[in-house]
Amino acid sequence: MIKAFSKSYLLYLLLCLLISFVACQKDLPAEEPYTTGRANVPALLTVGDGFLAAYYNGGLNLQGQEQSPGRILHQQLSLASSNLSEYQQAFLPGATGSGGQALQYTFKDTCQGSRAILQAVSPEIDWQTPVTGAFHEITVPFMSIQQLHQTPDATQGWDYAPYLQRLNTTNATDQSFMDKVLAANQTYPDAFKVVWLGFEDVLQYARLGGGYIDTLYENGAITGIDVSSETLGVDYLTDEATFKANIQSLTQGLFANNMGNGIICNVPDVREFPFLNITVPNLLNLDTIRLDTLRYLKDCSTYHPVWIKSDRNKDGIIDTVVANTETDRLLLHVLEHIGKPLDNGLFFGLSKEAPLHNAYVLDRGEQEQCLRAMNRYNRLIGQAAEAVNVPVFDTQALFEKVRTQSVYYSGIRFNNAYITGHFFDLHAQHLTPRGNALLANEWIRFINQSFDANIPQVDVTGFDDIVVP
Repeated sequence: MIKAFSKSYLLYLLLCLLISFVACQKDLPAEEPYTTGRANVPALLTVGDGFLAAYYNGGLNLQGQEQSPGRILHQQLSLASSNLSEYQQAFLPGATGSGGQALQYTFKDTCQGSRAILQAVSPEIDWQTPVTGAFHEITVPFMSIQQLHQTPDATQGWDYAPYLQRLNTTNATDQSFMDKVLAANQTYPDAFKVVWLGFEDVLQYARLGGGYIDTLYENGAITGIDVSSETLGVDYLTDEATFKANIQSLTQGLFANNMGNGIICNVPDVREFPFLNITVPNLLNLDTIRLDTLRYLKDCSTYHPVWIKSDRNKDGIIDTVVANTETDRLLLHVLEHIGKPLDNGLFFGLSKEAPLHNAYVLDRGEQEQCLRAMNRYNRLIGQAAEAVNVPVFDTQALFEKVRTQSVYYSGIRFNNAYITGHFFDLHAQHLTPRGNALLANEWIRFINQSFDANIPQVDVTGFDDIVVP
């Protein structure tokens, strides 16, 4: 009797649970359909520099282009818009494209600091061959707002020249970047647009240690300094009048007949980037003569001052040498040179008589120049965006969050650590493909909020990261 009662009770209990489960399922809200909301998205047009081009590890190649932020965003937009056109890009030939670098191996130095050895990747022979098409991605590595209207004839010698010359939106070969943007906009006038330009106007200054061009360490000795009046200090920072005029012409040209249909990104703080993360406590291990023992840690026994060239007069002659301070930041590639023996028996950067060149250091004053320029450019970007009713995506806040708090997607922690942070590339100046996916997800979050859309985010684990041997 007891066994029968127990069995009946269990059956009754299971039946109640089943009824409750079915009832709860009916109460669950239906999953909202994907939609682009108030955004009109018959096509996607992206306009930018190396970040949107997917330039990384010192080069541009097909593998990177296939994982560009714009292509990732387009992939997710296609899930919410059935009439979205294909996303055409000016793909580079072969596997290596314009070349770059790859991680050869990593190791721990004598102070237990992580070090990386890079190896060059040869470019494809025909990577500069011009291509013409109705492209949706109008992106040129190293392009700045300052150089928006320059034609290829005026760009010889600039890093962006070959990228600008190979990207043709019409059969004309003498077009400026602005010409190519307007041609694409004429082809896709109703496209949803993502614009991110202006960072190169700061980065060009910072990557040269404040606009200096010094002759680098060569053949076991420091050669002379080669500086001209055109390359002094803040001349590499775009002046306010030029930036304002060019950003306004860009936004008006893109959005005048399609007001509000897109987003514009502002400029991040260059000081958040790993290539400027080497802050020195004014001291260096005296034993760090060989490259594999270089490290800047306060807890690594014996120390020695690091000396840098500082000020210069109007003729470009270095006339001051100072010991490095905690506020100065050494550029990442200084590790290839500092501490090397010279012909005079001294070691580069470790004595007042053999100081580091200005091109290797961004001192406190130069960092302040970068900060003021960023604030100035972001104010002008905001004004230009407001005039065409386009919301501004706060790239500055995103990069700050990556540095100070980290950002998590799919269980991956993104931060600005060199190599291990998943966000920045081997040159520490652009993003990894996985970093592009994070950026695309943040765009999607912003578009959903700004346009009452419901666009799904992407799984960042499906995109490449730095491969550590």
